[in-house]
Amino acid sequence: MQTLLRSLPSCSDVQQTHSINYNFYADNIPKKRSSRCRGKVKGFPKDDASKPAHLPRFIGYKAGKSYIVRETDRPDSKSNKKEVVDAVTVLRTPPMIAVVVCKKRDDELGKKSIENDFHKMLRYCKVIRVIAHSQVRVIKQSQKKAHVVEIQLNGGSIEDKMKWVRELLEKPVAVSKIFAQDEMIDCIGGTKVKGFKDVTSHWHTKKKKMKGASSQCDICQLQRVLD
Repeated sequence: MQTLLRSLPSCSDVQQTHSINYNFYADNIPKKRSSRCRGKVKGFPKDDASKPAHLPRFIGYKAGKSYIVRETDRPDSKSNKKEVVDAVTVLRTPPMIAVVVCKKRDDELGKKSIENDFHKMLRYCKVIRVIAHSQVRVIKQSQKKAHVVEIQLNGGSIEDKMKWVRELLEKPVAVSKIFAQDEMIDCIGGTKVKGFKDVTSHWHTKKKKMKGASSQCDICQLQRVLD
């Protein structure tokens, strides 16, 4: 029984490993923003043939921020039927241009693309996607390179989708043709976290004295003290 107790770590050692806050080490500080500013869509809505052909995805750019006054509709809340102030984000959505059509068909080895004429698309294809790009030059942005995305075409039959592609290929598609007024949609975007902030605002540390330290804002060094 004594040999078993000696082989196990002591209570002080186990407690010490969990009490150290590893977030204060300089290696774990995020020093940059997200790798991509465009949000990543991992899936498209389920195709519904009863709806007209449309694109379920669009690209927008942040233009600014504002505030609105709205009436809450929460029966269980104290602020029910009262006016509250909420922050909103204003997005600019320049028209997108579809340039390439991607065709997919069901095969034994998976989905294979067809790069031939439109007649084979109507016969074999099950999924039709469009490669479109945004128009950054329309809005005043520092970036000149457009964002290219692949969007699945939903709604209608295959004939309706091919008709939509023939009419609007290499033509601007406005956001009003995709989303309706007051429609509930999802917004996916990149965040900047706190990578460019200093140590005091990031980790809420205390500033050092003016005379007794070489730097005011610095991460304090943690030292492991063993009993």
